[in-house]
Amino acid sequence: MALVETLYCKICTFPVDFCDYNKKATKCKAWLEENHPAKYQELYSNKENEDVDEKTKKVEESLKKMELRQEKKDKKELEDQQNSKIIIKTIERTKRKRSIEIQGLEVFPLNLKKLSKKFSNKFATGCSIVDNKLVLQGDLADDIEIFINQLLKEEAGLDDIKVEKVVAKRKKTEEELAAEAAAAIANGTSTAKYVKGDENKKA
Repeated sequence: MALVETLYCKICTFPVDFCDYNKKATKCKAWLEENHPAKYQELYSNKENEDVDEKTKKVEESLKKMELRQEKKDKKELEDQQNSKIIIKTIERTKRKRSIEIQGLEVFPLNLKKLSKKFSNKFATGCSIVDNKLVLQGDLADDIEIFINQLLKEEAGLDDIKVEKVVAKRKKTEEELAAEAAAAIANGTSTAKYVKGDENKKA
C-alpha cells in the first residue's frame, strides 16, 4: 500500500484538511491557495459553490471573531516587542572580573532556558537565569549584542530592536582610594592627601 503524504499548513501547523477549525483559518486558506492551488481547489471549490446552512454560517462568524481577537493580540504583542528595549549591563566585580546581565528578553517569543544554553555554548561560559535576566561571566557586551540581534532575526523575525549597553561601576574600597591618592601625590599630580574617614587635607 502506497503511503499518503500529509500536507501541513505553515500558518497553523495542522494538516490542511483541518485548517477550518482554528483561529487563523482565513490566513491558512490564503497560504494554501498561493502555495498549493490544486489542494486548495480540492478542498474548497465545491464548498464555495454550495449554499452554507445557518449552522455553518454561525460557526464561520464565530471563527472570524476569534481570528480578529487573535490578530489584535498578535499585533499588540508585536508592538510591545518593537517598543521594548534590551539592556546589556556590564557589572564590575573586581578590577579584572566582569559579569553581564541581559534584561528585557522575556517579552520576546524566546525560551529563556534554551537561550541560557545557547549563550553558554556560544561564549564557553556559565549562564544562569535570575529574575528573568540572563547572567554571564566575562566582559562580552559587544559580542552579546551581535548575538542577540542575530537570534531575534532568525528565531523571532524581528529587526531593529533597541539594545542598550550600560556599565555598572564597582564602588572602590577605602584601601583603593588611599592607594590612588598616594600614587597621585607621589607623581606630583595632586596636592590632596587621602585620610581614612573620607577626609581630605591640603599637603
